[in-house]
Amino acid sequence: MKNSVHCTPIEKELAEWQSASYEKNPKHPENLKIQSISGNWVRSKSEALIDMILYVNKIPFRYECGLQLGSRLMYPDFTIRHPKTGEFYYWEHFGLMDVAEYRQKVSFKFSLYMEHGIYPNRQLITTYESTDEPFGANQIEKILNQYFD
Repeated sequence: MKNSVHCTPIEKELAEWQSASYEKNPKHPENLKIQSISGNWVRSKSEALIDMILYVNKIPFRYECGLQLGSRLMYPDFTIRHPKTGEFYYWEHFGLMDVAEYRQKVSFKFSLYMEHGIYPNRQLITTYESTDEPFGANQIEKILNQYFD
């Protein structure tokens, strides 16, 4: 007898969501230099690492998917759906924390997210890196265990 695979309604919804086309960040396409194993072109090795680990762990996500927050259109690094509940999470990786102007943009993003009910350590996952403190796979694994176990 042949085994048939049955999808739950949420699994089907998430598979369709992940494979559907979406509005991607049109800014600076020349910076999309690294291709992850998921097929996505990303901007940094750290984003490629996040992308790869999400993909390998079968966590549905989109890279730089448009998100309307009031009058502003943002592009979180990763928009993620919880694989069991379908809840939305947003992951921002801040990789240039050594740069003062970049840190100001980080602060603005935090304000905008919170103004629209998206809070750090709830729906907003944030990771950071600087020259002295690189980002690694072990941090991603801890986050996956915390949010998606």
